[in-house]
Amino acid sequence: MKTLILMLLISIGSFAQLITFPSYLKGIDTQFGVFIDPIGKPPVGGKGRQKGINFTLLLNGGFIELSASNFSQLKDGYTDFVVSGGINFYMFGNENIRYFTAPRLGLCFRGGTRYEMAGFVTGADFPITNENRSSVLYLGWMVFVDHSEDLEDKKGYRSRSDPSTNLLFKGISIRENGAIRISVRFN
Repeated sequence: MKTLILMLLISIGSFAQLITFPSYLKGIDTQFGVFIDPIGKPPVGGKGRQKGINFTLLLNGGFIELSASNFSQLKDGYTDFVVSGGINFYMFGNENIRYFTAPRLGLCFRGGTRYEMAGFVTGADFPITNENRSSVLYLGWMVFVDHSEDLEDKKGYRSRSDPSTNLLFKGISIRENGAIRISVRFN
């Protein structure tokens, strides 16, 4: 974890000259969207995909996002409610792609039991319709890593009985995941 944070800070410092922050005409825009995990299949029980919705307030330089997702096919089911808030930025002088990164806090429900979760998210949104309209369609991606106690039994969504199979973190209570996003922004 410390290594990842250090690498992130060094990267941001190295590219600081190439990063700019968005400024919205009215100081705030809203974005509604849906997302789906393209990989989906957990190691234990269930077929299908995690699906969710999100509502984002885009502020000058930052954002606040509320999301809910569900994986009903998973054994014992899975639902989460998450709030995240962080920074929006552009890179390399390209103001068409919004990058974002933020901490995440939420609650997840599995098997009728509530668990707290905490983590972080990073991602990007690319406009696929003309940005001069009052509403713009975006296609994007996000990667999120969450710590949750529901994973400690090694049967949770994206849980690993062998933590060495995780890409970034080796703990069994860490969920690494990604999703494709489709959203509409109202200017």
